[in-house]
Order: sequence, then structure tokens, then C-alpha cells
Amino acid sequence: MIEADKIKLVQRTFDKLVSRSDEVADEFYNNLFTIDPDLKSLFATDRKIQEQKFMATLMTIVIGLDNLENIIPSIEALGLRHVSYNVKPGHYTTVAAALLTTLEKLLGDDYTPEVRGAWTEVYWLLSKIMIDAAESVESVENKG
Repeated sequence: MIEADKIKLVQRTFDKLVSRSDEVADEFYNNLFTIDPDLKSLFATDRKIQEQKFMATLMTIVIGLDNLENIIPSIEALGLRHVSYNVKPGHYTTVAAALLTTLEKLLGDDYTPEVRGAWTEVYWLLSKIMIDAAESVESVENKG
């Protein structure tokens, strides 16, 4: 899975942003919609509510990385929910870019190549879990 030192690096850098959660969420969504303005149509809820959900989910995941096997069912469920929001596998690349851009801006000098690598590895592992869960449901639906 993911090396313990990379998990700690993600957790330490996230800890530096927790007190700025509104700023983090706002920056993330600004980046996301700058990269792909069409994604705005996937969000039916109020942006502030969405930002709060995003940060709560991110916090739960980052804290849970120490026991990844315990949060995998939640990650799979998140992937399944994203199917109903019309999220496609390609959107995960856009989200990765928005997240990494957000981290780079808000962490400043603390955004080192090691930090970027750790966040990238964690993000893509979790995204794969979400995408696999979504594709397994779509595969079953297409057979039915």
C-alpha cells in the first residue's frame, strides 16, 4: 500500500491546513472550476455546503490513512456516490490537478517534491479504489 513515512507526511502537511479549512476548500473549488468550468454542473448543492463536505471527507480520509483497510469501505461508498453525481474516471485527473495546485499555493515552502509525491500517491490510490467501485457497479448494471 503506502509507506508509513508518506502517510505521516500527508498528515503533517494537512495538519498545517486544518485551521484554514475554508480557505483550502475555496481555493480547491476555484482551481477545479478554472481547470474545467463544465464541472460546475455536477454540483447541485450550495457551494459552501459542498466545501464543508469536501473538507470533512478529506479530514476523515487523512486521519484514517493510518488504518487504510478500515476506511476502504467508506472510500468505495464515496466512489459509488460519485456515480450518481455523473462523475467519470477522467474527472479524477482534474481533481488531482486542483488538489495539488491548492496544496502548492497554501503550503508555500512546505510544498516540497516529497510532499507532492506523497499526496499524489495517496490521492491516486484512493481514486483507484473509488473508480474500481464505480466501475464494478456500472459493469453489473450494464449486464443486467
